[in-house]
Amino acid sequence: MRPKRQHLYRRVMHTYGMTFGFRKPYQVLMDASFCEEAVRHHIRPQHDVTEVLQDQTKLFVTECVLQELRSKGEDENVKAIMTAKRCERRRCPHTAKPIPSAECLADVVGETNKFRYCVATQDLPLAQKLRAIPGVPIIHFQKTVLVLEALSKATKQYIENNTREKTAVPAKEAERLQSAKLIQEEDKPVHKKRKVKGPNPLSAKKKTRLPDPPKKKEKRKSEETDGKDTKKRKRTKKTKKNSGDAAQSNATTPDTTKDA
Repeated sequence: MRPKRQHLYRRVMHTYGMTFGFRKPYQVLMDASFCEEAVRHHIRPQHDVTEVLQDQTKLFVTECVLQELRSKGEDENVKAIMTAKRCERRRCPHTAKPIPSAECLADVVGETNKFRYCVATQDLPLAQKLRAIPGVPIIHFQKTVLVLEALSKATKQYIENNTREKTAVPAKEAERLQSAKLIQEEDKPVHKKRKVKGPNPLSAKKKTRLPDPPKKKEKRKSEETDGKDTKKRKRTKKTKKNSGDAAQSNATTPDTTKDA
């Protein structure tokens, strides 16, 4: 068996033990269909069932199981009858008038599974009936592998209700808490509600918006215009050439004063 499956089966049986009180060695009821299937697959029920439940087990059959196997022919079902005879006998109320093994196991388990039985069966109607009863582990063959079924819906619902009841507050305690809460509410001082005032006029005052700073282009233009106005006029000096030309012009011009 794979370790993962072993861990899963161990958890399932631990849940049955903690919630419903299953104890070791586990008691396993086998019906006629399971005995026949075990012979067909050449398994040893005691060894394989113990491996599935991960602990010590005791196998049981009822008189109805043996009678059903014998009714099908002792020569044909010799191995199945021998497999059933190796198990311990569990008393059932049908010794006088045997009934089918599936019905017998359903009666032995009852509505509450008082004696904490595990059931090994290949009968589908019986398995469906047992799934409706909380706390009944079911073992069956899946093809050639022996399998322990997971927790049924009825079992899960029972576990949820049980945990809810354990965590819930008892009625007397709830009444005490309610009365204590009322006393505390009465002792609390009553605070007057403050009137809702309007907003603070200073905080509600609109902020004065500052003018936007000048843009870069306008700033440059203003700097240029300011620079032009502040520039000083430069004095230009006359060169020697200009002075010589002026002397020649003075020599060529006649002196009108002397003639006069």
